[in-house]
Parts: sequence; structure tokens; C-alpha cells
Amino acid sequence: MREARLIIGEKERHELHLHYSQTTRRIYVSVDGERQDEVHMPWAGRHETIARFVVGQVERHEVEVKVISGLFSAEVHVIVDGKLVFTL
Repeated sequence: MREARLIIGEKERHELHLHYSQTTRRIYVSVDGERQDEVHMPWAGRHETIARFVVGQVERHEVEVKVISGLFSAEVHVIVDGKLVFTL
């Protein structure tokens, strides 16, 4: 199991939490404790999945969680406002 926490925003700050379970092949994405999305990675072959959502009310940010999975591993990229900010 791997986890990461990121702060998004400068004046209006939000916590993005990623929880990756290799056993279940799922990535759970939460913002400020509320689940935004759940990404399931198939077992066979290389697969790419993108979860998109907006964070913030006044200071809005477009967030993408891009998951590239293979048979035994996965790369998770967090993209905020079109810029790569984190890789898990």
C-alpha cells in the first residue's frame, strides 16, 4: 500500500490524498477527506486511466490523476492546471 498527501492551492488550500493498493489494484482519491474518485486497474496489459475533477470554490484548480498500470506496477501522475506536480 502506498499513500501520498498533497496541498493544492495557495490562499484556498485543499488536501489531496491518494491511496494505492497493489492487492486490490485500486487507487482512491480524496480531497479534504471526501472521496472524489476510485480508479480500478485491470490485471492484463498496459492500461491508462484518468480521473478529472475541480478543486476549490474561489481559487479553482483543474486536477487530473493519471494512472498508467502494467501487470505488476502502476505509475500515478498528479497534474494540476496542466502541470505535473507529483508522481507516485
